[in-house]
Order: sequence, then C-alpha cells, then structure tokens
Amino acid sequence: MKTYHEPARDIPITREADVVVVGGGPAGLCAAIAAGRNGAQVVLVEQFGYLGGTATASLMACINGFRN
Repeated sequence: MKTYHEPARDIPITREADVVVVGGGPAGLCAAIAAGRNGAQVVLVEQFGYLGGTATASLMACINGFRN
C-alpha cells in the first residue's frame, strides 16, 4: 500500500484520481462532470452530505433577484 509520509505519521493513500474537485457547489459539480465526461478519474470532495453549495444550504428561493 502506498503512503504519504508526514514527519509525525504515515497517511495511507486510499484512492488515486486524475482530478480532485473540492466543493460540490455549482462550479465544483460542473467541473467534476466535465472531467468525467472527458475520461478522467474524478473524486468530488464535499464536506456536507448534499450538493448545491450555499444556495442549497440556506434554502434560497431567489438568487440575485432573478425571481423578479
């Protein structure tokens, strides 16, 4: 098994990918989809249990006044 060495510990490497996208908001989701469609092995990392970013997290019904 490969590991990454830090001075205090060795961290096991559990997965390898061509592209790692951090954040499942609109831009991150689109980036992950585009990379996958182009044949890259993609890992999408999101700290919450859902995609969508701030608009989803705050239950925004209107973004930048587009409702009006």
